[in-house]
Amino acid sequence: MKLIWLEDLLAVSQCGTLLRAAQQRHVTHPAFGRRIKALEDWAGTALIDRSTYPLKLTAEGEQLLGVAQDVGASLSELRGRFREKTTLSRTSVRIATGRTLGRTQLPALLAAHAGLLGKHSVHIKTGSVHDAAQLLEAGDADLLLTYAHPDFPITLDPALFEHRTVGHERLLPVCAADRKGRPLHAITPSKRFALLAFNQSLILGRIVESHLRIDQLKLKAQTVVEADFAETLHECARLGLGVAWLPEILVRREIESGALAIAAKIAPIQIVVRIYRSRAPNRNALANALFEATII
Repeated sequence: MKLIWLEDLLAVSQCGTLLRAAQQRHVTHPAFGRRIKALEDWAGTALIDRSTYPLKLTAEGEQLLGVAQDVGASLSELRGRFREKTTLSRTSVRIATGRTLGRTQLPALLAAHAGLLGKHSVHIKTGSVHDAAQLLEAGDADLLLTYAHPDFPITLDPALFEHRTVGHERLLPVCAADRKGRPLHAITPSKRFALLAFNQSLILGRIVESHLRIDQLKLKAQTVVEADFAETLHECARLGLGVAWLPEILVRREIESGALAIAAKIAPIQIVVRIYRSRAPNRNALANALFEATII
């Protein structure tokens, strides 16, 4: 089977005669006839009804034509994606990250290296750490920005991908404050507290739950809201619905102003932020430069 034979069949269906189809395909009439015969030999059946004028395809020919059109459309779409990817690799960088990091660390990182990026564009894709890592593995992202925690390692092959630390995050247990600046949902040894939790599909959800167990707070926590976006939990905390462990960068100003309060006198959760890239030699030059520049 050759792809040009499928294109030949499409030409016959459009032109109605082998002569005109051959002219459209820029080959001689005899050569075109041989290619159609070769396609019919491959199919094991007649694909053109030669008893009519103009020519028509047989039922089998129509079926094969439908497949040929689908194949052509799929190949055209794939070719476009390849070309778009190649074009983007020259003029932009694609970064996969989590929803929270996309709000906290990534904008600051891009601002710090605005001179390096110049007029090039940055395409950001957010999702779970699993989804973001898959984008990097599949070549659909040039860089991965993610949290790193010893209990929840990123399972990227170190022979294929490398990383470096670019920052740290501190998660603080915060809740709304009363008029005197005291926490509305203070965590005490004697009572349960309302927890605003990250979904367990997110690495932040697993990290917070792990630390609740370590600090022996898990049994006292009653989850009242669960979300996969830090901004949602942030707003719920502001409205007095419970306690959320949130990145300090998100809540620092509100703690200073008294709108939010620290709900418990316990150590914040410390998390490392890493950036990953492929070790492949043909990686995006702009992404490579950004990776090399992002180090603490």
